[in-house]
Amino acid sequence: TTKEFVEKLELKPGQKVLDVGCGIGGGDFYMSEKYEVEVLGIDLSVNMISFALERAVGLKCTVEFEVADCTTKEYPENSFDVIYSRDTILHIQ
Repeated sequence: TTKEFVEKLELKPGQKVLDVGCGIGGGDFYMSEKYEVEVLGIDLSVNMISFALERAVGLKCTVEFEVADCTTKEYPENSFDVIYSRDTILHIQ
């Protein structure tokens, strides 16, 4: 489950997490709320990101979402402490 998988990351408050293939953001909200980390969720699907953004309205959590392709998107060095992906890597070519 997401909880068991995320537990193994040993997240610490204030860390920055990139979630590749975040879908509707369920794991991102969980990580932000339980571990007090900042999460950027990216996904190729406009529909998934739109739904994730709708879910975020009114929540007090440190989660952002963007439509992006992880094979071409670039971030400055050391932008993230953890890069997380679940059920996505097998779809990347």
